[in-house]
Amino acid sequence: NIPNRLYIPETEPLLVGGHNNREWPLGQLAETPDGRLFRYALNGGVITIAHKLYQSAVPSANIDTLAIATSAAVGDKTLGITNGADSVVENEWAFGTACIETTLGTAYPIKSHGADGGTGGITLTFQDGVTIQSALTNAVETVNVLKSPYKDIIITVATPTAIPVGVPLVVAGLANYLWIQTHGLVNILCDSTAAWTAGKAVAPSQEDVGGVEFFDPSGVEGDAGVVGKCAFAGVDTTFAPIFLTLE
Repeated sequence: NIPNRLYIPETEPLLVGGHNNREWPLGQLAETPDGRLFRYALNGGVITIAHKLYQSAVPSANIDTLAIATSAAVGDKTLGITNGADSVVENEWAFGTACIETTLGTAYPIKSHGADGGTGGITLTFQDGVTIQSALTNAVETVNVLKSPYKDIIITVATPTAIPVGVPLVVAGLANYLWIQTHGLVNILCDSTAAWTAGKAVAPSQEDVGGVEFFDPSGVEGDAGVVGKCAFAGVDTTFAPIFLTLE
């Protein structure tokens, strides 16, 4: 059994290059002695840049409103669905979620599944102990399938395309695993086109990739939402401390 929260030394998130093999479940929560929080993530197709804001992979439009292929009864541990047009490799959605669009709207954490080249059937196996809460009827109920937000993370861009998930503290290789910070004091790229003042809220930058800027609820920054608060006055294109509040 894996604990809900790990307690790790400050050196653990500073492993340069990351892990070649997965050591923890994607999204595993960890805390350092100083109270900072981290999530275990898988880097996407580009080497990570330390101390910049990262987001989850852009969700595919083809995982939306998928049909339930096989009716499921209360207590079932699996769910058969009809895949969209995307080719899906085995366990691509592991540690992700099957979100039912109808009935109770229950979200089921995924443990494993098979592969499909597109538009075929896939059977989702839920995490241990998780079962169907409300009966689902094939060709009636629908489901959205999301992979873990901590899988294939990418640097944030000017126009938000997915949820912000954390800040890597090191450079990690392509498709390597690493800890990304989600809470507490962190140094991050500063975009000071508007005033940076200690105590003010910051949002993903609309100009500097991977940076953060002063949060203006009436401006375009309002669309991205708050990710933390300034801890110290920053200077444009340099790194400055913020208190990260992604959780």
